Amino acid sequence: MEGVAHFTVKYRALIVAAAIILLIACVGVASQIRFNSKVNDVFQDTHPVSMTNALIEEHLGGMLPVEIDLTIDEPNGFRNVERLASICKLQREIVAIDGIISGISICDIVAETGIDWDTPPNQTQLNAVFFGIKRFNPKQYASFMTDDAQGMHISLRIPDNGYEKSQQTLEKVDDAIQSSLPATGAKARFTGIGYNSTLGLDHFMSDLYSSLLTAFIIIFAILLVAFRSFWSGVVAILPNVLPLAMTLAFLPIYGYNFNTTSVLVFTISIGLAVDNSIHVIQRFRQEFRGERTVEDALVVALRSSGRAIIQSNLLLCSGLAVLLLSDFDPISRVGVLTMTTIGSALVISIILLPAEIAFIGHKMKLPKYR
Repeated sequence: MEGVAHFTVKYRALIVAAAIILLIACVGVASQIRFNSKVNDVFQDTHPVSMTNALIEEHLGGMLPVEIDLTIDEPNGFRNVERLASICKLQREIVAIDGIISGISICDIVAETGIDWDTPPNQTQLNAVFFGIKRFNPKQYASFMTDDAQGMHISLRIPDNGYEKSQQTLEKVDDAIQSSLPATGAKARFTGIGYNSTLGLDHFMSDLYSSLLTAFIIIFAILLVAFRSFWSGVVAILPNVLPLAMTLAFLPIYGYNFNTTSVLVFTISIGLAVDNSIHVIQRFRQEFRGERTVEDALVVALRSSGRAIIQSNLLLCSGLAVLLLSDFDPISRVGVLTMTTIGSALVISIILLPAEIAFIGHKMKLPKYR
């Protein structure tokens, strides 16, 4: 470890510059990565569950529902033939949107009686059809329309193509609704697993960015308080951020999407990266006393804490390697990404962190009373 310490001191400017360039490159790669989590993301495409879902989507109309609830403040509002014809036309437009597998509503139930919505019936005929459906098939009627006909819904099915494609599809559906529905006087509201999961993932991503930023601020504040040194906190920022950026940049190399499993890894990785930094910084400050130079203190610090960090990180990687044997994709993915972060954090804490300390270590001495 003495050779490593002397190397980092000698080439400290080059090491720090290379780390900054690497961080910029990783951020550039990461900025091109899109969050794309599926409802059934826990299974690989070759898993029987994924293959069954694919068959359902291809031959049975899909299994991921998006419900459009329609309401109107008018008694028997959706039994009006002109209004219902407009809504049935809207439904056909929605089903024709790329990304919509199928759709069904009261329009389809009425059409089964022989009604052609391209040439709508008169009001008397429609009333008679509704009377027959409600009398002889009340459960089917109740599935799509309320008794007072002031509420109805269109049930859609979308493929489990991931967050990004689902969001694009739902935006097109919303555009179609906004362009046609106001003329009918009705109001629309989305619900269903397909919509709620997409909306939830959107909020999830927003919370992720703010949470990671908050976590870094809290960690920085804790380091300031723990070390009672502003510079000790500053020197830990880059070694803690870079491993996460590198792991994020490795996602395309591994063929992974940025999804909920990846987010879980980042929450674990923050603590792992900080742990290494604390050991090196604290040991350096303890050794940087009296007549010792920054380089001498770094040599002693890496000789003791450096070896301990290497051993503990290698043991962590060995333990996590067991996860690679799992057939359950999220588990094996946690193993791969966490090991990547640990490996990156290990190299950075042994090479980059001492190089940073070589620059500003003279400002990191412990107070005299300690």
